[in-house]
Amino acid sequence: MSRDELLNQLSGFIAAWRERPSEGRDMNGLAPAAVFAQNQPLGGFRQVSPEELAWHTAEHFADERIEPGGIITTPDKRRYHHPLLLLIQRERREVARLRTDKSFISVLPARKGEEVILAPQRGRVSNHDREALAAASEYQARLRKIVAQRAAALRNPESEIRHPEVIPRAADALPGRDFFEPPMAQAVAEEIPESSHLPSLYNYEEPTVEEL
Repeated sequence: MSRDELLNQLSGFIAAWRERPSEGRDMNGLAPAAVFAQNQPLGGFRQVSPEELAWHTAEHFADERIEPGGIITTPDKRRYHHPLLLLIQRERREVARLRTDKSFISVLPARKGEEVILAPQRGRVSNHDREALAAASEYQARLRKIVAQRAAALRNPESEIRHPEVIPRAADALPGRDFFEPPMAQAVAEEIPESSHLPSLYNYEEPTVEEL
């Protein structure tokens, strides 16, 4: 049979099965179609959005420690990193990850006003690759220095840097690009977007080298 003929045969079989009385558990001799009709919620069923489906079917890790250097290691030994995690290292957060895409994780907020941090997977550098190891070490050193200077400036009440509603040690209260400007640059105040009732696991774009 062709693909279309096979699908027609399957559709006919499923339609007949739904109308066939069943003696299965809790069926009470009714057909699946009748049981389905009797158990509809008030207002009927609604279609689940892709974001809700992703959230409810994602892997959830309830208590993951953010290691020094802003790294999270999931139980399957995958490592994830984001510069914003440097501000909350050694703390613990709930983490969610799509089952179909393990290239990033969503680090969920612990306090009101924070937002989700989308941390991409971090590749390992071999000790035998001297150039790659040196580049990674230099990147980490520069990143730690920039974040430390930025955090110190924000804690100083006389600093020229201003940002609305900065929450102490709240990673997502600061736009990510601010960490890569000169330490004493004037930051433009931005409105913090309101968090959705469900953390977004779909709207993820891997940062480019220029953005990092």
